[in-house]
Amino acid sequence: MTTLVEKYVGAVAYDVDGQKIGRIRKLFVDGPTRVPKWGEVNTGFLGMSQTLVPLAGCRQEGRAVTVTVTKQAVKEAPTVRVGAGVTVEDAESLSRHYRLDEPQPQAPEPPAPHSATLNIASAAAGIGGTAINTAAYAPEGEEPEGEEPEGEEPGVKPD
Repeated sequence: MTTLVEKYVGAVAYDVDGQKIGRIRKLFVDGPTRVPKWGEVNTGFLGMSQTLVPLAGCRQEGRAVTVTVTKQAVKEAPTVRVGAGVTVEDAESLSRHYRLDEPQPQAPEPPAPHSATLNIASAAAGIGGTAINTAAYAPEGEEPEGEEPEGEEPGVKPD
């Protein structure tokens, strides 16, 4: 069984318009109900900033979570320092900022992966770089370019 931490922490958060916000770094749940309330998301240049985003009404699928607020609202959110948790004052401030007392739009499904033929080794290498210890992904039934199927000689294709 997948835990809440496994579902949310490390997932990419998208706004209500499908724009990438950042990767969820921490999860904060309601004490009595254990319902996810806030996610601390790495935002900004190189993910160096952290912002709390509301998870109420979000849609989680695979390693993606769509929230009910815009990326702009996340950028403008008040700075909250979380240690062991989110204080009542911080939760109230964030709730006012995100207007959580008003009806929220329904979170759409998270966006589909960008490409089914993504070659992770190429993406990791970048332009003119070298990828070491990376794996390539190809659609099921196809071999990544430049690799031979296991147990076969190079250049020899089965009939």
